[in-house]
Amino acid sequence: MLLAVASSVVLAGLGSWQLQRLGWKEALIAERQASLAAAPVVLDALVDNIPAWRRLRLNGSWLNDKSLLVGPRSYRGLPHWRLVTPLKLAGGGIVLVDRGWVPDLGKNAAFAGVSKPAGSLSLEGILRRPTPTGYFSPKNVPEADNWFRVDPEAMAARLGLAGVAPYWVVALGEAGAKRVAGAYPIADTSVSMPSNNHLHYAITWFGLSLGALVVAGFYWRRERHSTS
Repeated sequence: MLLAVASSVVLAGLGSWQLQRLGWKEALIAERQASLAAAPVVLDALVDNIPAWRRLRLNGSWLNDKSLLVGPRSYRGLPHWRLVTPLKLAGGGIVLVDRGWVPDLGKNAAFAGVSKPAGSLSLEGILRRPTPTGYFSPKNVPEADNWFRVDPEAMAARLGLAGVAPYWVVALGEAGAKRVAGAYPIADTSVSMPSNNHLHYAITWFGLSLGALVVAGFYWRRERHSTS
């Protein structure tokens, strides 16, 4: 009975912790949504003090011969790469841009199938900054051009580029725009929000806590009847 009561207390504590996580996650999502809804920051020259998840409008030109492939990753259930190309800003500096998805047909074939626009251009995207990787996450191997995540500093060193921003930008495609068949990369049209299942977790923990109390009550009643 005491073990069941102790278990109930621990499980209730886990449920309370999940409610705290719920509040944190909801605030995080609200902050990200507000940042995405704000007017884009026009970036003609390199600026560093811009927070992550802010929309940007970049003006510059592609360095197409410096493109890299990150992945492979799954896109609509099929293996694809993410195409990362440096963009030389009109006013100075370079920003790595994740242009979108390219089918995994081998790296040479993937590079051969992507568009290489020349000249000045303007694009919108979402600023991203590096985050700590998990213990079991694969590590980049720059000398072999095996990239599993975007690392602006390491990629700049590998490409021999100076003046590269410590962040990168995920290019946004136009929502509802028709893509030309066979044209790559496929740009993103939306930004996914962090998953928020903490309320379900809290309900589960509190439910288990209640179940442990029921078990404790069962043992208490049995013990009471056996001594009466």
